[in-house]
Amino acid sequence: GLERLQHLQRTYRGVTGKVIFEMKKRLLFILIVFIAWLPVFVIQKPVFMFYQHALSETCTFTDFLQVMLHGLKLDCTIAGYLTAIPLLLTLVSVWLPGAWLKKVLKGYFLIMGILVSAIFSVDVALYSFWGFRLDATLFFYLQSPADAMASVPLGMFFIQLLVFVAYALGIYAWFTFILRFA
Repeated sequence: GLERLQHLQRTYRGVTGKVIFEMKKRLLFILIVFIAWLPVFVIQKPVFMFYQHALSETCTFTDFLQVMLHGLKLDCTIAGYLTAIPLLLTLVSVWLPGAWLKKVLKGYFLIMGILVSAIFSVDVALYSFWGFRLDATLFFYLQSPADAMASVPLGMFFIQLLVFVAYALGIYAWFTFILRFA
């Protein structure tokens, strides 16, 4: 009787300990994903300022740091949005364990890397022509891509294409590394 009860208690503690460990591991992974998005967005500011050097040449180092600091709130917001799907998928993995989670997240990070890279590459290139950051105006030009391309020299198009591919591959490689913690 007493030995059986002690055995059940040890078994319960062992199972409970494993469950708690797995939940901590999942929560830590979600936190890592959120934090991993931040450098993806933070790096965009100095690249944008370097690219638009005519606008930023009078900026002091303090101005540069203020740009980074003011942008951090929006960076955190976007990182939160982009962490929502991994959070939901990680929650589902509690009931459906297996290798599917890493495969699905790998695809998600590939798609998000392409999307984030495309938005940034287009924004950086078009700012010097349009004089404002990317907004809903893009949808007007998507109806006629020839009109949109008319304002972009061919050489710049290929440079931006290279920037897009390199940034997308960099984001994908970064999150492939992060998946080791899933």
